[in-house]
Amino acid sequence: MVRLRRHADDLSYAAGLLCGLGVLVVGGFVQYREHLGSATDFTLFWAGSRALVEGIDPYSPATYHALLARYTTPTEAQVYGYAPWVAAALLPLAWLPLPIATDVWTFGTLLLAAFSLHALLRAMLSGVPLAHGLLGFALLASQPGIATFFSNQWGFLLVAAQATAVVSLRAGWPAGGLAMLVLLAKPQHFLFAGWAFVAASVARNVRAFAAVAVAGVLAVVGAIVLVARRELLGWIGLIVPDQVTRPPLLNDPAATTL
Repeated sequence: MVRLRRHADDLSYAAGLLCGLGVLVVGGFVQYREHLGSATDFTLFWAGSRALVEGIDPYSPATYHALLARYTTPTEAQVYGYAPWVAAALLPLAWLPLPIATDVWTFGTLLLAAFSLHALLRAMLSGVPLAHGLLGFALLASQPGIATFFSNQWGFLLVAAQATAVVSLRAGWPAGGLAMLVLLAKPQHFLFAGWAFVAASVARNVRAFAAVAVAGVLAVVGAIVLVARRELLGWIGLIVPDQVTRPPLLNDPAATTL
């Protein structure tokens, strides 16, 4: 009986994903993604890693803006907008040509999100095939899913990280705390979601999860302080004040061009 329920869940989830993919194709979002080319968010955080490969300081306006202009359409960005650990983490993609790196990012993170969400649904909604189908569909066909797909943003990877963290907490797997490292890419997510997962692990008496998460974060930040202190100070001095004082954006310019 359990196997039959899981089979129904899996079929429903696969059908939801296929229908979501159909929305991307029929709605023209696959074509729109190709039309954007290098003018997507991924280029902006790939460029910092590319700067390191080329021996350029990503937080130096004198050199970074010229590098970015070689790979994408003119932009207001004068320096790299992400923390140094993001540039370091994406170094493997920086060695690839930008179009290939973009495809690896989009479809790689999408697969991670699909598998992680599937594991989460199995853990929390086993025997409810309708929920599996709807959430599989929403992963691709919701407004955030569509925008993540064509803008090549962080959405799919963030879904994968948080779904992995939830499944790990429920199962008592300490290694799942490493998923918190993904949230470091978005400090606002890390400040709120990260501490919430740590608090939940303490409440569930899975303290090893919190220990792994905290140790992992400290190791990453500590390594950056030792190896790339100048870049870290550049990010703190140039980007953090701008992000804190900038008014919130009510609309995504990329989305309004559809």
